[in-house]
Amino acid sequence: MDTFIAQSQTILVTNGRLQAVTNLRSEYKTQ
Repeated sequence: MDTFIAQSQTILVTNGRLQAVTNLRSEYKTQ
């Protein structure tokens, strides 16, 4: 169970980083 929680947390962190990069790219394009 602990490994499952760790994997889901890693996925959440990775998705958060991808979302942050996407937001930065969209902001850079609009400027």
